[in-house]
Amino acid sequence: MPIEFRCSVCGKLLRVADGAAGKQAKCPACQAVQMIPGASSPEDYSIAPAADPYWQQNLPPAPREFADNPYAAPGMASPAFAAPPARSSPRNGPPWERDGATIASYFATVKQFYFSPLEFFSQMRRRGGLGAPLGFATVGSVIGSLVFVAFVFAISLLDPNGPLKEMPARGPERAGYIGGLVFGFGCCSAVLMPLAILVYSLAAAGLFHACLLVFGAAKFPYETTLRVVAYAVGATMLIGCVPFCGFHISFVTQWVFVGIGLAMAQEASGGVAAGAVLLPAVLCGGGGFVLMLVLAAAAGG
Repeated sequence: MPIEFRCSVCGKLLRVADGAAGKQAKCPACQAVQMIPGASSPEDYSIAPAADPYWQQNLPPAPREFADNPYAAPGMASPAFAAPPARSSPRNGPPWERDGATIASYFATVKQFYFSPLEFFSQMRRRGGLGAPLGFATVGSVIGSLVFVAFVFAISLLDPNGPLKEMPARGPERAGYIGGLVFGFGCCSAVLMPLAILVYSLAAAGLFHACLLVFGAAKFPYETTLRVVAYAVGATMLIGCVPFCGFHISFVTQWVFVGIGLAMAQEASGGVAAGAVLLPAVLCGGGGFVLMLVLAAAAGG
């Protein structure tokens, strides 16, 4: 029968084989050397054991080999050291969603989108409603459209055969004519073009998601794909501020970022994501790609 006794220094309960009586043993807890009694005396100790002493609280878990140590205190053995399980970083969303819809958060989101696209799409929420991403796309399209239409309007005024050719010379008619021009261009840039961009976003996301389904790579719902497209649209529409060709270049740039976003958000390989973006170019003899170009042209006026 094993001999049980308390350590005379720390009060820990020790257990040894019955043939070890009269020998010396080292306490595995406090390293104190003491004589093993001839019989069990678990309650016979000279000092009261401290409840969770400081040194015990700061000891690392004992390795597995202590489980077979005959001098080990009961309860001291623990499994071998193991690394904590890896945790994926939470998807907290871009500043536009974390900090609220403001101009400052919009430009902070655009900055992160362009300078850290992998981090951006790895933090983008896959679900959570379409209000935030579509709102971001709307703000970007309004800013890009206003600048683009203002530039086109200014160029048209310099044209000898442009709107100024038919402007009345003086009087209320002239003021009304100018007001009509400004209202027409403003309505186009602030209302019609953003609506066309939103329709384009919904249609493009549908095409891309359908392609992911064809490849068997749509791990997450259509909302995830639409979020990728909406944020890409809202950020790349700023390229439309570049004179002459910026508005059309923005769509090409946008598709590049959509490919990156699909790979990160849908957990697809880079080749599959690129194929999902390019596949509409060959669908129905290019019909899908033509549809996207028509929507883009409609948005660009």
